[in-house]
Amino acid sequence: MKSFGNVLDDSNGLGRGFDFMRIALSLAVVTRHVISLAGPSAAGANPGADIGFGFGLDWIFSYSILIMFFGLSGFLISGSAMRLTLKNFLINRGLRIFPALAVEVILSAMVLGPIFTTLPLSEYFTDHKLFLYFTNLLGFVYYFLPGVFNGEWVNGSIWTVPYEMGCYAIISVLIYYQLLRKRWLVVGISVAIGIVEIALALIDFKGQQLTLHSPVEMIRLAPQYITYYIFYARGSRLLISFTVGIAFYLFRYQIPYSKLLFAGAVAAVLVAEYIGGWTSEESPTANVFIVVPVIYITIFLGLTNIPLLSILRRGDYSYGIYLYGWPLTQATRMVFPEQTKSWPFLLVVSLVPILLFAAFSWHFIERPILQMRKKFSFVARQRLAEMESETPPAEPRVPEPGQNPLA
Repeated sequence: MKSFGNVLDDSNGLGRGFDFMRIALSLAVVTRHVISLAGPSAAGANPGADIGFGFGLDWIFSYSILIMFFGLSGFLISGSAMRLTLKNFLINRGLRIFPALAVEVILSAMVLGPIFTTLPLSEYFTDHKLFLYFTNLLGFVYYFLPGVFNGEWVNGSIWTVPYEMGCYAIISVLIYYQLLRKRWLVVGISVAIGIVEIALALIDFKGQQLTLHSPVEMIRLAPQYITYYIFYARGSRLLISFTVGIAFYLFRYQIPYSKLLFAGAVAAVLVAEYIGGWTSEESPTANVFIVVPVIYITIFLGLTNIPLLSILRRGDYSYGIYLYGWPLTQATRMVFPEQTKSWPFLLVVSLVPILLFAAFSWHFIERPILQMRKKFSFVARQRLAEMESETPPAEPRVPEPGQNPLA
């Protein structure tokens, strides 16, 4: 029976379905956000903390999307992490993530904001919220622009940026101390994270009300806040998914590529959800039972030759879809306030500008950056060669290890 590593080798180190997975997951995130933003329930609120999908398959679909993203990132990023020095790894990641993010933040603040603000432009451009919004470039997430979208979040997708930076910090330590070849150590890190999450759930850590009234309290309660957001809040599933994804890569020659195991993983997820009865995004115990089978499903599909529409093979649009999905959905709601109370209508209408801006991001920002990244990236060199030959690829192109659209 072939292993994940064997299948990866057969395709020259490039999984055949990873492009499909990235596009599918990006569109799934957009759909998830559209449902949370549509209708009167979104008005006057800050959507995103709880998308309200409800029970059963709705919940597991919502909960698993980011597990799949971060697990896929951990799996793919490990290849470049084992090949590059820490300096080159960080340069490669920075060139992939930050230019497109910077353009999105600037366009939101300087174009979208002035169009949709209810304030006079003189007040808008002097309001402190405008300047705070640029802290998103440094990983300090701030959701608001003055007078924009009735005080709702301008881009709720960026809440994952600090977690992604945390993932890069983890793998940077592993690179620096040459620990990536210590496979069981990575497994141990994943297990340790899971144990902490279960322990916090058992003591109902969520019930500890953390309030800040002064800088002194901010310093005093910092350990509790950090613990809460890493191991208990809705982001608790992200770091453990990333480390499990790394472990999958390190054990790729020992993990069978099996349709039977794939079916078993799907069944395991459904059974775990049924028994656990989880309904909230703050469900750290769910991570322990769901992350491993969900990531098996993700990598299996990524190594499977899944057809991708030819128009979507002209570029890697997934990151742009992720970046522009939320703000353009919000903009669509403002333009069609009554019609977009129906989420299918909001989804269809929003997808047009989202895909256009995703194409803009790829062709005018991300693609030119490939030239700068080709020194560090095997896949960047492959894509540049395809572009120069102007020959369409025979099958979906695959992202360079570590390309993650939650940046």
